[in-house]
Amino acid sequence: AMAARTIGDRGVQLIATAHGKTLHDLIANSELTNLIGGLSTSSLGDKNPRYLSAGRKTITERSSSPVFAALVEIRGPSSVVVHLDLARAVDNILEGMPNIVESRTIDGDGVMWIEKLEV
Repeated sequence: AMAARTIGDRGVQLIATAHGKTLHDLIANSELTNLIGGLSTSSLGDKNPRYLSAGRKTITERSSSPVFAALVEIRGPSSVVVHLDLARAVDNILEGMPNIVESRTIDGDGVMWIEKLEV
């Protein structure tokens, strides 16, 4: 993951695979979180608007920009879920907010169906 971050920071375009089935799996995997921007825990003051809306003193947030702009979850031989804005997707998940994804499926006739979903 660190090598991919270094290469990506130099402006080289990357395509990579990682162990996990969903973006949630990457967020939970401490060895791979650098790919999605890394995670850090912050303490919030009592008057911080984020504390007031979340009702908790500590939050987990993304430390930096992800190595990749988008993420594709392979769900099956003819089905994928696409996170077009990976940074926003990670932030939404960490904040407990819904995330908009594209579900792409190829039917038996070879036609691709694209559906926007809130997950």
